[in-house]
Amino acid sequence: MLFFPFLAAVATFLKKIEGAISPLTWAFVMIVAYGFVTLFFAGLFFTVAAYRTDRPDAEIAMLSDIAFFLFVMPAVPAFVQNVVTGVAILQDKRARPFSRAGWAT
Repeated sequence: MLFFPFLAAVATFLKKIEGAISPLTWAFVMIVAYGFVTLFFAGLFFTVAAYRTDRPDAEIAMLSDIAFFLFVMPAVPAFVQNVVTGVAILQDKRARPFSRAGWAT
């Protein structure tokens, strides 16, 4: 549950870095939305497969396979999300940018 507020906070920091025109922030937000939708539907398909045990085994296997595909699909966009975040941080040209070594410094 706390995953999405964390990502909203990251998007807020990206918006501060980029300023008024923020294509990387919007790319980040769209990737988060895509990941949410695919993971939601994966859970939905897993639930349907688990709930309908009276169905033939082939149908339950098909629902499970669809759920696994939807569960694994956000892996590549998550990688792109990390790249987008890194590029935005490295392009920070403000006088006092966020620390590139981490938040502890």
